[in-house]
Amino acid sequence: MNQLDLVWPGVVVVLSVAGAIVVRVVAAQAERATRARHRRVIDEVWHERRGAADRERASETSTSAQDSSANASAPQR
Repeated sequence: MNQLDLVWPGVVVVLSVAGAIVVRVVAAQAERATRARHRRVIDEVWHERRGAADRERASETSTSAQDSSANASAPQR
């Protein structure tokens, strides 16, 4: 039995453990990237909806302001 026969099982174990660690690290990075992407999409949708609500509120305010200015300029009886 030569020394190489004694080394190979250790090499196999080390490479297996290293491979498992690499797989877990890559999976964790992919999960973090996916969560960040989802968070960005949610933020974009939230800002779009908030912007639409703000624009709607602003148009309602300007419409009511125009109505009150029209009522103010109308002759009072």
